[in-house]
Amino acid sequence: MAQDITLLGASYEDVPAVELPKTGGGTASFTDVTDSTVTADDVMGGVTFYAPDGTKGTGKLANATLGQGYGSCNSGTATNPKVVTLSGYELVKGGIIAVNFAQPQPTIGSSSLNVNSQGAKSVKMPTDAPEIKGGDIAFFMYDGTYYRFLGINRAVITGTELTSLETKLGL
Repeated sequence: MAQDITLLGASYEDVPAVELPKTGGGTASFTDVTDSTVTADDVMGGVTFYAPDGTKGTGKLANATLGQGYGSCNSGTATNPKVVTLSGYELVKGGIIAVNFAQPQPTIGSSSLNVNSQGAKSVKMPTDAPEIKGGDIAFFMYDGTYYRFLGINRAVITGTELTSLETKLGL
């Protein structure tokens, strides 16, 4: 037996279910919705799966279609929105992307990102977030409305940044 269900706002069709007898009579449908039902091999092998947005699909499911991946941005400091290239990217709520910025982006908190022409989405950054410099890899999570800044990966820390960090740590 299969049934249609709604879970956390997402609708799923033809979900396998079994009928179980109830103590007071009648039956109840039971559906197992644990994340252990499908393995990575199942998905890669073409077994039916449900994407995070609730859509039913089969076949290979790549990170980019889950809103995840690594892209690059060559937009200048004054350019808005910042254009990001990320192969196969699909805009998905909860997706996390890493963006390698070729140019410094001191005002990115008042900018927006347009990843693979999916539409410009505003960036939200904490007030004490570090400035993004050329060569930095910045991480963002799409929350359904905004790209929220998560942090940066910087290979080298400058003397000024070290002094600032020491001050914040009370050293």
